[in-house]
Amino acid sequence: MISKIRNIVSIGKSLETLNKKVGSYETEVESLSSSMRSFKEEISILRNDVKEVTSTQHEFLKSFREEMKHIKDTREQFSKTVYDFSVLKKEMQKEILQKFDTKLQEELIDHCKELEHSMEKYNNLKDTLHNNGKSFKEATEQMERLKSIASGIKNADFEFSSFAKQLKSAQDDKLALQRKIDSLERLVSRIRRK
Repeated sequence: MISKIRNIVSIGKSLETLNKKVGSYETEVESLSSSMRSFKEEISILRNDVKEVTSTQHEFLKSFREEMKHIKDTREQFSKTVYDFSVLKKEMQKEILQKFDTKLQEELIDHCKELEHSMEKYNNLKDTLHNNGKSFKEATEQMERLKSIASGIKNADFEFSSFAKQLKSAQDDKLALQRKIDSLERLVSRIRRK
């Protein structure tokens, strides 16, 4: 019986030791549970962070794709605009050249008409001057004849003053016509130079 008591006491001591070990295990399990809970919380926080990052990344990718599409559309529009501008530039060059050519032809036609008109005036004045020259020559010849006749007649018998006035007037007309011819020739030469 003593041995049973000893056994019981030794079992009690073993139980006490076992209880202490269980207590220390319980403490360790509680510590581990606490650590597990904090890990779970951290994992939950990390999951939330990963979800936020993933969501942000998806939003960024979506925005990036939209921007890329917008850039592509803008590039196509720019290419089309550059093409349209080059076509417009060619058309404008062609139109400007046509207008310039038309205007130049109109100006040349106008100047040619002016030149023809001036030449016609010049020729008319030349003919008039030629006729006046003939008339002057004839008048000069008649004057010479009259002089020869007048030399035979006394000065008192015949007055030459009125005829001399007519002659002077004809000579003045001739000089005026020669000046007009000179100015017309200068005008014609200026028009030809243009």
